[in-house]
Amino acid sequence: MDAHISLSEHLDGVDLHEALNTINLHSVSDLKVAFGELYSPLVRFADRFLMDMEACEDVVQDLFVALHQEKRSFENMQTLKNYCYAATKNRCLNILKHEKVRQQYAKDTLYTINQIERFELETETANIILRYENS
Repeated sequence: MDAHISLSEHLDGVDLHEALNTINLHSVSDLKVAFGELYSPLVRFADRFLMDMEACEDVVQDLFVALHQEKRSFENMQTLKNYCYAATKNRCLNILKHEKVRQQYAKDTLYTINQIERFELETETANIILRYENS
């Protein structure tokens, strides 16, 4: 007996959470239902971290694309939800970490540019003073 029950077979009013044995996200019908049920809550969850709705939508969409491409299967809807929330959190934290590194790099670069400009200004000032003293 096949343990997989297609989500689309349960759209006639049966509680999806109770009816599922396995959720196979390589099945387009399972993916559509899981995406439809989890997309909005996951985007709102991601927004707690990123506070950028477009980035949150990208995170969740990319998660479902990865799950589909990896042909992931989950024991039940709760297992899928737990995984998706943890994966969404980790993806958001990675974005924040990358953003922090990017900002530090920009800050360091700006500091270096300012140091170079300051050195050039000091050198130019010293040259002007030398020319004035030698004239």
